[in-house]
Amino acid sequence: MTITLVPDWYANEINWQLTVNNQIIAQGDGNSSPPTICLEETGIYTFLVTDSYGDGGANTTITVDGI
Repeated sequence: MTITLVPDWYANEINWQLTVNNQIIAQGDGNSSPPTICLEETGIYTFLVTDSYGDGGANTTITVDGI
């Protein structure tokens, strides 16, 4: 699975976090792309993106496997 994060003009306001079973396995900001990680087949994965300014990062794009 490939997750791509393309931030809006205010990348410094974006933070992201990837967890599995409530354990953080990767995190970063709008200036860093999610790293390549081999994921286990089982588990509950969550990809959380936050915007510190609170306007929702209107033009931020997230794709998973090109979708």
